[in-house]
Amino acid sequence: MMTHASLLRRQALALLGLAPALPALAQAPAGPTRAFPPMPPAGRRPWADQVREIRIGLLTDENQADRLARTRAYRELIAQHFQVPTRIYEAADYNGVVQGFSARQLEISGMGALVYARIWIDTNGNVEPLVTALNEDGVATYLSVMYVRADSPIRSLDDMRGKSLAWSDPNSTSGFLVPRSELREAGIDINTYFSRTGFAGGQEQGVVAVLNRQYDAGVTATSAEGKATTLTRNVSIVYKGVNLVVRVKGSTAWLKVWVDGKIDDQLGVAGSVVGSGKTLTFTGKESIEVRTGSSGVTYFTLNGTSLGALGPSGMPETWLFAPPAPPEQTQRR
Repeated sequence: MMTHASLLRRQALALLGLAPALPALAQAPAGPTRAFPPMPPAGRRPWADQVREIRIGLLTDENQADRLARTRAYRELIAQHFQVPTRIYEAADYNGVVQGFSARQLEISGMGALVYARIWIDTNGNVEPLVTALNEDGVATYLSVMYVRADSPIRSLDDMRGKSLAWSDPNSTSGFLVPRSELREAGIDINTYFSRTGFAGGQEQGVVAVLNRQYDAGVTATSAEGKATTLTRNVSIVYKGVNLVVRVKGSTAWLKVWVDGKIDDQLGVAGSVVGSGKTLTFTGKESIEVRTGSSGVTYFTLNGTSLGALGPSGMPETWLFAPPAPPEQTQRR
């Protein structure tokens, strides 16, 4: 079967230091309304006798709710128009779509050039591009951009020396392949120029990681319409439950954590000493409780809001986080 694929190479690293929105992405003004070709005639096709169902693979480039909402109507349209049962399959990461095509468990998916190339190699070319998405001005290209928090002092690539960078996914064209290639062409050794790099797990996950100060910057895709100016739009992150980022800074600290009343496996029943500069993330439905041996070097970010350190250095304290209530000191040990 054919795959819905965008084949054009995602373009060079274009922007860094996007402001004033938090976080911000480049966005060009909308172009004129375009006339699109009509759908082919409705009805069951001869190939439908060989296809039990059409399986659509979804990449992890946005949160689950938005991804499903955006694709559900597409699934219903295909099922009704071609009279074939159609189902959506969510991949845990970009490689899930690659493996799905290789195992003949997916028929269609939207993807970037790198995922398409990997599928082409794994299937010996048994994948076919169907359509390429166009921007409102009819342009089919898009850009890879590096972004930071708007309140970050980073305003140039030089400012990124010694800072941390989040890639989106190892199979992402705009979130890994192109920015890594462009940085190398600029003479930058990504292994030594940045303090550390890592994979966030997807485009939107990278934005959340930068927002939560787990990384200083991230890379993602944006529209290539018009000129690459620093126009912005706001991105709203809605948290469900409790998302707590704990960062130890300035010294080591012994930590023990309870998530929804149960000991968290990351640090164990006895707790663990966490080194300076280490960042841990915990997610719960109702509450997260943290016992620290040195409150002044333990910094918290709760559901995207930085709380800083809640006590003096060297002071052992336990803090309960159960939003919307404010952090509360407890006697739990």
